[in-house]
Amino acid sequence: MKAAERYEYATSRDPSLNYCLWEYSPAVPAEDKFRSVNLLFQSFDYAGIDARAFDIVDAIREAIGPFRTVFGVKQLEDSLAWEFYFYDYKRRQREVSISRVLEAIRPLARCDLAINESLPYFMFSLDVDAELAGGRRDIDVVHMYVGNPGSTVSSGIAYALRAQGTTLENSTFSSTPRPSSRKPPRRSAARRTSTTRACRWKRSSCRSCALARRSAWPTSRPMTACTSPA
Repeated sequence: MKAAERYEYATSRDPSLNYCLWEYSPAVPAEDKFRSVNLLFQSFDYAGIDARAFDIVDAIREAIGPFRTVFGVKQLEDSLAWEFYFYDYKRRQREVSISRVLEAIRPLARCDLAINESLPYFMFSLDVDAELAGGRRDIDVVHMYVGNPGSTVSSGIAYALRAQGTTLENSTFSSTPRPSSRKPPRRSAARRTSTTRACRWKRSSCRSCALARRSAWPTSRPMTACTSPA
């Protein structure tokens, strides 16, 4: 099944959650718009990885529910990779645990690491790539984040759990951004003209599309939104 056949649309019951799974007030209603998971599915299609990648996503959602996973797409040299992040701020009273997620995807991605669920971690993540999705490797590392004592934000110390042992990776801090008091810079008339001519028609005569083709990541396909069919 291709990504386009799996497109999902937001409903009025969808929660508004940021990358830390904190609630926020959306600027406009999201109902009937694309859910962000469509970007994940499209990246699978673009990378051409095994369809088991979709099955891994389905297994996770079935085990812990929707809207409880954050994903990141990474460009590593000439290939794509992914990282799935899981949060549960209840610490030891957590519902979303490493063991629970690993057990859910075990038929698709095996992991033999011993997990100490008594640790007060609030977040963990798993690396996904074409080798894992294709069943050619097991999960050999889990990134676990233990909260900083006394912290009032989503911060923690990251450890890599491997069969050889546990190693310190880094520390992370996430906080709610504040609106900037600075005024945005004024754009030149030429820049405004170029922006308004960005189009989805992908015509060779469109200057903005030509620029987009040269600068778009990760391919040379135009990635600008249509504002004029000129």
